[in-house]
Amino acid sequence: MALFAKTRRRWLSQFIDLSQGIPSHQTLARVFSLIEPLEFERCLSNWVGEISQLFTDDVIAIDGKTSRGSSHQRGNKKATHLINAYSPRLSTTLARYRYA
Repeated sequence: MALFAKTRRRWLSQFIDLSQGIPSHQTLARVFSLIEPLEFERCLSNWVGEISQLFTDDVIAIDGKTSRGSSHQRGNKKATHLINAYSPRLSTTLARYRYA
């Protein structure tokens, strides 16, 4: 994330104050370690739902993958499948689901 912020500083500064510079990888890791994952997912999902309504004519790209080596025939462990919904117009992933 720190590398992303550094390479897109000008774009990112439209949305947040970067006058103190880009937070380091360690700072971002500390912040994210304090966030409850399920609550963050719920908030992010709500936000994406709100902004996606602004772009009702947008194309949504659906991408699915199966993780190699994630299943085991012995032990009945099912493969892990990842599905993403991406908005090219917003340049963001709208939803990501993991199924096993």
